[in-house]
Amino acid sequence: MIELTDKTIDEFTSADMALVLLSASWCGHCAAAMGNMREFEEDTGVRCGWIDVQCNRKTLIQYFGRGIPDFLLFENGHVIKRARGTGDLMEVFSDFVKVKK
Repeated sequence: MIELTDKTIDEFTSADMALVLLSASWCGHCAAAMGNMREFEEDTGVRCGWIDVQCNRKTLIQYFGRGIPDFLLFENGHVIKRARGTGDLMEVFSDFVKVKK
C-alpha cells in the first residue's frame, strides 16, 4: 500500500487495476479500512493506496462522494466501482477481481 497525493494519484490509477481509499487522518473507520485493504492487496495482487482528502483538495473535489471511508476501484484510469464503509472488500469487488492462486 502506498500513500497518494494530488500529484501521484493519476499515475497510480492509470495502469491496470488499482484500489484507492479516500480517507482522513481523524477517521477511525478509515484506519480500520486500511487493514482490509492490506488483506485485499495480498489476496488479489491489485495495487492499493490511500489518500487523505483533507490535505489533497483536488482529489477531494474530483472524487469525494457521501463520506469516508470511500473506496474507488480504478481500471486504466477510470472508476469502475465505488464502495463506502468498512465491509468485506472481496465481496464488494468480486465482480471485478479474483483471489490470486
